[in-house]
Order: sequence, then C-alpha cells, then structure tokens
Amino acid sequence: MGEFCNRNNIKTVIFTNGILLYKYIHLLNDNFNLLININKLNENNKKLLLKSLDMCNTLKWFLTNQVTLGCNLYSLNNDYSYFWEIVDRYKEIKQVRMSITAPVMNEDKKDKFLYYNKMKPILLSFLKEAEKRNLKISYDCN
Repeated sequence: MGEFCNRNNIKTVIFTNGILLYKYIHLLNDNFNLLININKLNENNKKLLLKSLDMCNTLKWFLTNQVTLGCNLYSLNNDYSYFWEIVDRYKEIKQVRMSITAPVMNEDKKDKFLYYNKMKPILLSFLKEAEKRNLKISYDCN
C-alpha cells in the first residue's frame, strides 16, 4: 500500500484507535496521515496506545500534523480527562479533532434537538479545555 501511494502521489488518512499502531508504524510514510480516536482504555490498552503515540512523537508526526488525536463526545458524562491526560503528554500537539456522536433515535426531530441541547455544556467544557491548552479544534460530522 505504501509503495502504491508513493508511486501515485496519493495521500491516505487512516482512522484508528492506535492500540496496535506500534506494530505497523514502520509501514507508513509521508503519504499517510493518522486520526487516532482516544477512548477510555483499560491499563493494558493504554500502555499499547502510549507506545504507539511515543513512536509518532519520536518521528515528529505531531509537529507535522501527520497525526491528529480525536475525541468523540458521546455521553452526558462530562469526564474526558482521559483524553486531556494523553494530549498533555505530547506538548507538540497543536490541534485535536472532536465530534458529537449522533444519537440513534426515532424520526422525531424533537428527540434529537433535546439530545444536542443536553450536549451543549459538554461541548463548551471540551472547548474550554482545548482553549486552556491553546489547541485548534477541527470538527467532524454532526
């Protein structure tokens, strides 16, 4: 895949949770960008993710924006400290991606409006955390 992208000057974005990335990072080159969604992790998976992110950091991929960390706001629980803990570990990060996940609901638009209305304080809290860190936010979907 890497050779094909090089030969044809194709840029590819890989969406991943990053847990096993360290095993395959040697296959990637400048034609690959990574979007690594950070979710709550058990301790073992967190170690694996950090191993992958440390490798990305060593390769300077945070500085070149070849790697973006993402967070999906999916719960009315406002605790995304697990995400900020990882972001804070890598001072080179200047941008993060966020999305408010779309609820699976019936066709009643009122239900969706109420859901998004309840998500407003969570979104604002997330944006304030990003602002504290002087991070640019990119939005995804929804």
